[in-house]
Amino acid sequence: ALPPGGVAVFYQTDIRLPDAGHVSKAHLVLNAAAELGEEVRLWWHKLVHFGSIDNPAYASVQYTHLLCFGRRAEGAERCEVLDLGTSLPDLVSRGVKPWGLKNSQRCMGANSVMVVLKWAFRHLPGVDMVVDPFCGAGT
Repeated sequence: ALPPGGVAVFYQTDIRLPDAGHVSKAHLVLNAAAELGEEVRLWWHKLVHFGSIDNPAYASVQYTHLLCFGRRAEGAERCEVLDLGTSLPDLVSRGVKPWGLKNSQRCMGANSVMVVLKWAFRHLPGVDMVVDPFCGAGT
């Protein structure tokens, strides 16, 4: 659960399923946030790219959604958006992934992690903890 005044960043890669088509995980996250009403707002949405540009990707997509949500602070009338992501590029290079982990293919790349951490350092004063609940192998 996201605490009041908290921020959550999601790294979600879409999938293609023969029987279901293109599944947008960003859409799933956005729908879940919308169910929380005014409590949670989307602050920014970026794309993380890997692979080659201008070449088809037949098996899977070559991008990941990077979405940042903020939750209204206790006692606040609305969720104040501290930064709309204007200090971040809209398209981010994933960077190299760690090797030697059981599920390293599911990890965020080093560059995308650095982009998020630098943003947090600059725009979230007083933050002293980052939690990575990793669903894959972790970052």
